[in-house]
Amino acid sequence: MANILYIITRLDRGGSAEAVMQWAEGIKNRGHRTKIVTGKTVHPQEDFHTYTARTGVPIDVIHSLLRAPGIRCDYRALKTLIRLIKNERPHIVHTNTSKAGILGRLAARINKVPVIIHSPHGHIFYGYFSKAKTKFFIGLERWAASFTHQITNLTRLGMEDHIRLKAAPSEKLRVIYPGIELGKYAVSTQIRGQMRREIGISDETTVIGWVGRIDSVKNPLMFIKAAALLKDKNLHFLMVGDGELMEGMRRKVDEISLNEKFTFTGYRADIPNLLAAMDIYVLTSLNEGFGRTIIEAQSASLPVIVTDVGGVPEIVIDGETGILIPSEDASALAQAISRLTGDSQLQKRLIANARKRLKRFSLQNTIDNIENLYRELLSSYSAEPS
Repeated sequence: MANILYIITRLDRGGSAEAVMQWAEGIKNRGHRTKIVTGKTVHPQEDFHTYTARTGVPIDVIHSLLRAPGIRCDYRALKTLIRLIKNERPHIVHTNTSKAGILGRLAARINKVPVIIHSPHGHIFYGYFSKAKTKFFIGLERWAASFTHQITNLTRLGMEDHIRLKAAPSEKLRVIYPGIELGKYAVSTQIRGQMRREIGISDETTVIGWVGRIDSVKNPLMFIKAAALLKDKNLHFLMVGDGELMEGMRRKVDEISLNEKFTFTGYRADIPNLLAAMDIYVLTSLNEGFGRTIIEAQSASLPVIVTDVGGVPEIVIDGETGILIPSEDASALAQAISRLTGDSQLQKRLIANARKRLKRFSLQNTIDNIENLYRELLSSYSAEPS
């Protein structure tokens, strides 16, 4: 039995938080001891007490561990992490996301933890900061990689970026998909009817769905612009999620008189049920480390139209398992929606082909890969616990 400590910057709702909580639970169920350490969290993926009661995995919160850089808070967070790791005496420290990745790995090194692993869950090597700041962060990552035993990436693109920018040597890199609970997205037709009645959509209407944080990187405005181009068709557009741009998007829908064709649900925990109410799933992101919601939609037997960004092309093969479109091209999105709604055979083919590839993205497969990685590294570094 190994003792594994997971460290993440925050457990706010999103793919990285969901992945870490699933990994900690899954690895614990294999007979290991796991614990999660997180920074300040405002909108948790799941109530911490509920999660611990359900899974048996404890969560410690370090309030000085913040996403934004700050010398005083970062120093306090580092000291707390050093003390915590010293007390926990883990065989493995597995850090997640950028800030926790730097501070957590340094604290693990100071404590001479046998195995140190980092999972960035999508890096910050481009698209986030100025060139000077990005160069500084790449330098930090290169330094931390020097005492990291393994860095896992969500996609091959992420791994190739690390190599291209010399952020880490290739022998320290590997791809492990985050993993999805595929079975929970196969819901009944009865649920589909219930959700449509709740939202106020008829059975005859084709529903185009969107799920995610309503912020700039997810580009919700592209979805609204495409809806405006298709306002004369028997379509309804369903946007699931919340975020900083929510009110702005509501105003935009009102300005272009789309209210009768458009529904905002706000944040919802019952994503499988909402996917059941949809006929086509759309992703409009400007960047995606992986794109968990695509797998979720495909698991719900939905054809997908997604932007050709980040790791998305590793999930979706254009014309075979979905339709890839350029980012920031609302016209291309509207055309793809029209094409798909008018071709039921294409829909069936995309769904069938996608389902053949889903197993590689299953949570079970991911937990297998992570546990194998832990065993391999503990053995390689002569750190097998007694």
